[in-house]
Amino acid sequence: RNIMKSEIESPTKQELPSRVWFVPDEDGATVTDEFILDKIREAEIKQIQQPYELMIGTDSQLHGKQFRFISSCLLYKQRLGGYYWFAVTYLDRDQYKGKQQLRMFKEVELSIDLANWILEETGAVAEIHIDASPKGAGHFTSPFSDQLKGYATASGFSSKIKSEGGFCANCVSDRHTK
Repeated sequence: RNIMKSEIESPTKQELPSRVWFVPDEDGATVTDEFILDKIREAEIKQIQQPYELMIGTDSQLHGKQFRFISSCLLYKQRLGGYYWFAVTYLDRDQYKGKQQLRMFKEVELSIDLANWILEETGAVAEIHIDASPKGAGHFTSPFSDQLKGYATASGFSSKIKSEGGFCANCVSDRHTK
């Protein structure tokens, strides 16, 4: 979207374009931003009786001439399971072709943007899950996994990579990138 000069000079809230949230396993069923925020607010109110974790993770995969980025928002109630929703963003292939490291940073950026929006709207602090392997593991993301984590941490959020239990990106989001 085009940013108006007045938005730059006097920002009041971080505004993300309205997205379509999909409900897994319901044949394309969707919910609104407000539905997601209401569920998070409800969980915040019940936090004392039913502790939960709010996790956000993004994964991506090439589909034709575009990369499909899937950002998942997961509410996990300890020992009771949880539920999640996911949003889809398509970006032009040429932006990231041959630039896999840049694409990984875009995944983290989308997660941070979503976490900031949720924080501003509900006060709930999410944990960012990153689809990266630990340093020394010998995988593509290993050499810069600390930088990816640092990006999330510098933005004010705790984060986990695969080996630390960061499953929201590499399991939940990944499932919907295919």
